[in-house]
Amino acid sequence: MMTVRPGDSIAISGPFGHSLLDSESSRSLVLLAGGTGIAPFWAMLAQMTASDVVRPTTLVWGVRTEAEFYALDRLESLCAGHPVLNRIMIAEDRDQLTIDGILLSDRFPQDVSLPDSDIYVAGPPAMVAAVLPVLLRAGVDPHHI
Repeated sequence: MMTVRPGDSIAISGPFGHSLLDSESSRSLVLLAGGTGIAPFWAMLAQMTASDVVRPTTLVWGVRTEAEFYALDRLESLCAGHPVLNRIMIAEDRDQLTIDGILLSDRFPQDVSLPDSDIYVAGPPAMVAAVLPVLLRAGVDPHHI
């Protein structure tokens, strides 16, 4: 991007998939965001807060470095309006599903059951591709991802 100048053409793609909140479900939510993949989850949290929907929710936001977290005041505001929200924020320089050798699922609150949750994943394509088989091995039904 450093060589892009005013007037240059660039190609943009995405978004991919779908991320509509299933308003009929009462299952817990697990929101897995990588980098700017947090954006659709802001919308979901705002929707739940505005409609008084209360579903236990675990938000996991992973970035490569702590400097990549952004709009934390907006996140705090959305979280304040959601009474049953667990947040896990991870900054690391590795592209792995572990933190210091601990499986990411080990960082979840004890009451979070991945197979019993509706799981949304948003982030870089490589992160999404890496997360999907992990969720399936954990017993998550593909229809709930």
